[in-house]
Amino acid sequence: MKNWFFFTSLLLTVSLSVASIGHAFAQDTSIAESLKAVKTFEELRNEIQQSKDPQKIKGALAELETLAAAGDAKASIRVGEVYRDGTIVTADPQKAFEAFQRAANAGNATGKIRLGDAFIKGIGVEADPAKGISLIEEAAQTGSGGALQALGDAYSQGGAVAVDGEKALSYYQRAIDAGNTNVLVRVGEVYRDGTIVTADPQKAFEAFQRAANAGNATGKIRLGDAFIKGIGVEADPAKGISLIEEVARTGSGGALQALGDAYSQGGAVAVDGEKALSYYQRAIDAGNTNVLVRVGEVYRDGTIVTADPQKAFEAFQRAANAGNATGKIRLGDAFIKGIGVEADPAKGISLIEEVAQTGSGGALQALGDAYSQGGAVAVDGEKALSYYQRAIDAGNTNVLVRVGEVYRDGTIVTADPQKAFEAFQRAANAGNATGKIRLGDAFIKGIGVSKDAERGIALIKDATTRDSRALISLGDYLSRGDFVQADAKASLDAFLTAGEAGNAGAYLRLAEIYRDGMLVPRNVEKSVEYFRKAAGMGQRSALLSLGESHVYQRYGRKSDRNAGLKLIADAAKLGNEQAVVILANLQISGNGVSKNPAKAVKALLEAADARNARAANTLVAIYRDGRGKDISKNLVKAREYLSRYENLYSPTDLTRERIVLLAASASSIADYRQLSESLSAAPPVIQSSTISRLRASNPNAYVYVVQDRLKQRGLYSGPLNGMLTRSTIQALNKLCQKSPATNRCDRGPLNSAAANLVSVLLN
Repeated sequence: MKNWFFFTSLLLTVSLSVASIGHAFAQDTSIAESLKAVKTFEELRNEIQQSKDPQKIKGALAELETLAAAGDAKASIRVGEVYRDGTIVTADPQKAFEAFQRAANAGNATGKIRLGDAFIKGIGVEADPAKGISLIEEAAQTGSGGALQALGDAYSQGGAVAVDGEKALSYYQRAIDAGNTNVLVRVGEVYRDGTIVTADPQKAFEAFQRAANAGNATGKIRLGDAFIKGIGVEADPAKGISLIEEVARTGSGGALQALGDAYSQGGAVAVDGEKALSYYQRAIDAGNTNVLVRVGEVYRDGTIVTADPQKAFEAFQRAANAGNATGKIRLGDAFIKGIGVEADPAKGISLIEEVAQTGSGGALQALGDAYSQGGAVAVDGEKALSYYQRAIDAGNTNVLVRVGEVYRDGTIVTADPQKAFEAFQRAANAGNATGKIRLGDAFIKGIGVSKDAERGIALIKDATTRDSRALISLGDYLSRGDFVQADAKASLDAFLTAGEAGNAGAYLRLAEIYRDGMLVPRNVEKSVEYFRKAAGMGQRSALLSLGESHVYQRYGRKSDRNAGLKLIADAAKLGNEQAVVILANLQISGNGVSKNPAKAVKALLEAADARNARAANTLVAIYRDGRGKDISKNLVKAREYLSRYENLYSPTDLTRERIVLLAASASSIADYRQLSESLSAAPPVIQSSTISRLRASNPNAYVYVVQDRLKQRGLYSGPLNGMLTRSTIQALNKLCQKSPATNRCDRGPLNSAAANLVSVLLN
């Protein structure tokens, strides 16, 4: 009995021990699993950034928020950035603000910087720029290079804090002195761009060089770009490419994107579409999903490779799905315009509005554009201006240029020259080069201000240090001589400088000048050379223009019709809209190709149905004016096609076409009077070009409109009859005396050059 009791006790003890061991083992396993489940901030941050699984991202963010709530300031900052940016999850400004506030309250300097930025921009809180600056300054007083950089950014980027270039550079220098060499890149950009201080290419180059020498990869990329473009140093494209390639070999998506840009944008580096796309793909593979936007633009525009709307749409969609705000804006635009997808304007607007709700100035501008440019979205001037104002309030001062254009042109709201001038002036004062060009135009033409051509030209010249488009504008004014004295040498120099700066359009202008002998003696070889230079820089229309020049015998005996036809056909295969129109016109006339008007009209109809606006406009013109015996004038058809394709026209172009169509049917004094009244009621921006076009469509209607406007200016006292009488010619001569280009009128009142000048002076 005693032995049995002992044996039983032993079994029980063993059983309990095994159970205890099993329990302890299970407990230890649970603890181990729990410990394993707790991830570090770095692990969670990387998982959120790199994972493509929405559920994993959601889970990692939840864990990161738990860490933040437990007092981890770094976690709070990252949570705030995620909810602020809205690229990984839906943006939530309120949560972003609260996360930054927790980090700041914990004494974290970066948290205080982010909180200050939220107050400046009104992210999740009512905007209070002064409080925001104060918070960042507190962090800066500790010697934080990041805070000092943030203050420099605040005073350099515009928005709620007024731009102050000198103050920005002062903060940047203090940041550099505090050891933040990354700021050297920003300093270089400030001196390169010349938007908040006077441009200084030499200082820009030196800053980029210092950044590169300090091991900053972006600095080396910017330095490479400086060598490519000759910014502050003698241009050396090969050296520039080499520097960027050094960074690219480290797997840098930014460097790979920069190489793609170098081969896609033209200039000192010859355009190579396939090479550009190859670099872009490598950048995407390296995790740079921002490049998807650029890929979409390349396939959408068709300037360096054959246009492919489907690939464009897919790239924008991938960018949007990766959380890229610009990608979502481009995707919205694709839905609005039916690029690679069936048009769905409502969906497109909705996508862009999602981005706008985060306070994106770019998205707000895109919405303003959608409601101002016409097409699938009905024009609404007030709504467009409301979006533009919100974009400006969000710090997008570039929109001021568009606001000025809206008030200048008077196409979607009543023209207001004074408001136009003020908007251009604000844009120019904010350092916007295009704003300065538009302000110069306003002074030259007297838009909202007394005419002052000298001051206008000076403003445009000032903008040439920052934007090659200013050189184009300057060259145009000096070549035409409408408002200022023509200067052939200065004009040619401006175009040449712009071309050397990478502006392919400048070489296109030079090609036309040497082809037509406008400012200099005709020179076929130089014309062809500049057309090919422009084409080599990605300006595909250059080869098309060269082809036209040969086909239409613009080079006289040196014209090669077969070579020209091949260039035009090649452009048509690449999807060039204008090439389709040129080929159709050649078929109608039988110029170099078999004459077949019916086939030409069919090709134009197919192109117009595929949303080729140029083809649609050509159809309207063909039936409005007729093509001799080949195609009879048919105003019913012209009106039908204008109505059918009106969504392909901008509001201004549609108004112009309607007026020219009205002129085509005018045959009595009453008709001419109605036409003149319609023209006077049209937006100011189209009146000059419309008057000029009346000459070809209906010469008598043109003369009547000219007589009417001359009478309004006190230059003509004869009858309004549409007849080119002696008194009408005398009045025209008086008008021409008001322009430096008065000699153009010597060619005759119905000469195209004279009519163009008259239309400008009458507007």
